[in-house]
Amino acid sequence: MTDNMHDIDPAALAAEADAIAAEVPAETAPGEAPAAPPADPAAQVEAWGSICDGAVQLLDVFVCPAWVLEAREKAALAEALAPVLNDLFPGGLGNERWAPYFRLAMVASGVAFSRFDRDAGKFKPLRLPPPKPTKEPVRDDRPAA
Repeated sequence: MTDNMHDIDPAALAAEADAIAAEVPAETAPGEAPAAPPADPAAQVEAWGSICDGAVQLLDVFVCPAWVLEAREKAALAEALAPVLNDLFPGGLGNERWAPYFRLAMVASGVAFSRFDRDAGKFKPLRLPPPKPTKEPVRDDRPAA
C-alpha cells in the first residue's frame, strides 16, 4: 500500500494480541471482568435492618395509625421486610446499581409523607385554594357624567 501513511505489520499485531491474551487469567473469558467474591447474604440482610425499622415506623404512623401496632409486631414486620428489600436491591445502599433507585424511593416517600395530615387522615390537597382578596375593591359611587 503506497497511499497508506501508516506502516502496519500484521505479524507484529498478531504477536501483540497473543501477548495480551496471555496476560488474561485462565478463569476469566476475554471481555469479562473477574468474578466478585461471593457476598454474605446474612450480612446483606442485616444491613437493611435500620432502614426496615424506619420504614415500619412510617407505616405505623402514616399508613395505618388506627391499628396501633405493638413493638413486637413492628419488629416482626421489619425482620420480614429486610430479606425482601435485599432481594429487590441486592447489596443494600452500598450497591452502585440499586442504591440510587432506593434512595429516590425513600426521598419521594419522605416528601409525600411530610404532606400527610394526621388529623384528617389524608394527604393535603395537591393545589392550594385560590387566594382570598385581602381588602374590598374600591367602589365608585359617583353618578355617571
